Amino acid sequence: MEFAQIAASFEIRTGIVYDEDASDFKAGQKDDEKRYNAQLDGLAKADGSVKVWRLSPNYEAHLRKALGEQTYQALCQKFPNTGKPTRARLIALEDGTAIPPPLDKILHWLANRPKPQARQ
Repeated sequence: MEFAQIAASFEIRTGIVYDEDASDFKAGQKDDEKRYNAQLDGLAKADGSVKVWRLSPNYEAHLRKALGEQTYQALCQKFPNTGKPTRARLIALEDGTAIPPPLDKILHWLANRPKPQARQ
């Protein structure tokens, strides 16, 4: 969070993407997690220079939906004994892997380019 606050203080266009169910919080810390998520959401600016996206419940859920459960499980099996963050990055590197919504919109915003419209 501090890095985002510093970037915003210098008026650097900043995008913050986070999982709603942060793994940093233990089972009994749900209130702390909610407060932290609210702090992250509060970094967004009305002028759009700082945007915040909360992935609910997490990136893996969006990836599963985009790939389908069978494909997701097959890709997970390619990377046994790998933590979730590393496995997600390795899956993203696989040829033909779909970019799950809303990540496509986020990536276009971060690249400062509008998302292409679907062809009719």
